[in-house]
Amino acid sequence: MDVEEKKTNTLAFNVSFSVGDKQILTDAHGELHSGECLAIMGPSGAGKTTFLSALTLDTRGGLTTGEVTLNGMSMSNELFKKRCSVVNQEDYHWAFLTCRETISYAAQLYLKLTPEELESKVNEMIKNTGLESCADTNVGNEFIKGLSGGQKRRLSVAVALLKNLDVIYLDEPTSGLDSASAANIMQFLADVTKKHNLISLTTIHQPSTAVYNGFDKVMLLSKGRMAYCGDAGTEALDYFTKIGHPISANMNPAEFMVDLVNADFHDVSVVDGVLDAWAAHKPPPVESKISVVEHALEEELEECAFCRQILVLLERQGKLVVRDPLLYLGRMAIFLIATLFFAIIYISSRPTDQDQVLNRMWYIVWCIGMPANMGVIAVYAYNHEFFAIKREAKNGMVSPSAYLIAISILQIPVMFLLGVFALSVGGYGVLAFEGSHYGQMVLIYAACIYCFEAFAQLFAVVNDNPLMGMLNFLQIWFASFL
Repeated sequence: MDVEEKKTNTLAFNVSFSVGDKQILTDAHGELHSGECLAIMGPSGAGKTTFLSALTLDTRGGLTTGEVTLNGMSMSNELFKKRCSVVNQEDYHWAFLTCRETISYAAQLYLKLTPEELESKVNEMIKNTGLESCADTNVGNEFIKGLSGGQKRRLSVAVALLKNLDVIYLDEPTSGLDSASAANIMQFLADVTKKHNLISLTTIHQPSTAVYNGFDKVMLLSKGRMAYCGDAGTEALDYFTKIGHPISANMNPAEFMVDLVNADFHDVSVVDGVLDAWAAHKPPPVESKISVVEHALEEELEECAFCRQILVLLERQGKLVVRDPLLYLGRMAIFLIATLFFAIIYISSRPTDQDQVLNRMWYIVWCIGMPANMGVIAVYAYNHEFFAIKREAKNGMVSPSAYLIAISILQIPVMFLLGVFALSVGGYGVLAFEGSHYGQMVLIYAACIYCFEAFAQLFAVVNDNPLMGMLNFLQIWFASFL
């Protein structure tokens, strides 16, 4: 989209956040216009991530007050999905998709393109974000080698920029990058911001001079309060000189500012003096309250049709089902081996004699009990999948309903396959189960395994930490086994 075709947008904000009686963020306010990049800086614990969470309507565990508006409209989840995108500090991607496939599926979900346009768009984004050398490398995870941390960061930025958006939020986009890569990705963001008339806000800990020079404005936070917000160039340095803190010659401006307001390594009274000086220089707006009115959007951006979303997700998730050895394929092999092992243990129950009823019953108990326990593996896999889908839903890439439909269409046949692997060789091959009831047995087995699969999904979503989810799953499994 050309700059001329896009109107000028204005993002205004004045937000605070508290947990009980503790004020974490106080009257962080300002205004940004299209084409401007804002660097949100400050020492560790300054409130940068909390501030970004408040702007993206994603704060938890406390009370957010204030207001965020885009062109005068109060920010809502619906408006955010239409106009905004966020790149979180943690990168959640699909481990068994390549870099190119990740960008391609995101483009299909965000945009309506012909195959030729899609290929061109993907290649352009790969080139612009410096991912050409790893375009056909799997993303990878903790267990499977793939992209480096810096490459995953650039991939996150690439996916976000595929969307026709007005505002982009980035939480530590240079984390894990070397100085050259950090400077290049920030220069790319600055160029994209200007070219497409975007508003970009970036939390960044302590950028190099080259990275800092790419920002138009800077917001300096400390102890949850603003120390400065305005022009990132000479205006910022003139302001600090005016309040009695001139910058040393040849010093990185970002390093100077962050060090000045770092209460851990600086006199607290000096830091408080800087904070009070800004509060007196530019006080927050008088009126500040949460707006609960949902406003109609001024114009509708084109959405990916619901049915088309399902088709794209079916293709993507189907590819993951085949490639990911952890979630399904590995369990199929374990089901086969485990049930065959127990069939051999209880081989004496092969004859249909009355005195072998108890042995056959115990085989059936182990046949369902031990494989059901493998759902603990699924908890870990689904936990990562949940955060990836949550990010995509937040940014308006995927409808949660479309994802649930697509994953259910794929899961149900897989549950039957798990039943086939579990029963066929051990039960019907070794122990000579009655063949006329094979279909009923597989159906019952699949339904039972699906119940434990549902528990795995539940605990993967309820617990942010997958280990806690796995422990909760084991409690349910053990109670069921008893």
